[in-house]
Amino acid sequence: MYFCPCEIVVKKVLPAIRKEICYYLINKKKMKASEVSKFLGLTRAAVSQYCSKKRGVEIKFDKETREEIYKLADNLINKKNISRTDFVGCFCFVCKCIRKKGLLCKHHKKNNEYCYFCK
Repeated sequence: MYFCPCEIVVKKVLPAIRKEICYYLINKKKMKASEVSKFLGLTRAAVSQYCSKKRGVEIKFDKETREEIYKLADNLINKKNISRTDFVGCFCFVCKCIRKKGLLCKHHKKNNEYCYFCK
């Protein structure tokens, strides 16, 4: 079975990024879970699952990537009316960092999956 990197990003990486953002906003920025759910457009239950590590746990980030994710969260906080284009740009930057580090390839190899971009 062949996978496109964006497919893996949607299924595995996006939930992991959301988990990191939820953690950061609740534990570091001291936001309430209800605020985070509204802020990210997620249900309160989804935020709870991210915080309790029931969602978004398949991809592990290194410290540098987590810092980039936290910068994305800070950008979201500081620009409460951030445009969709700016958000997508920030998210794509994080995704590029993840791909450069080979995290998607590590995930494929761990699960015996293959994509056209892995070597």
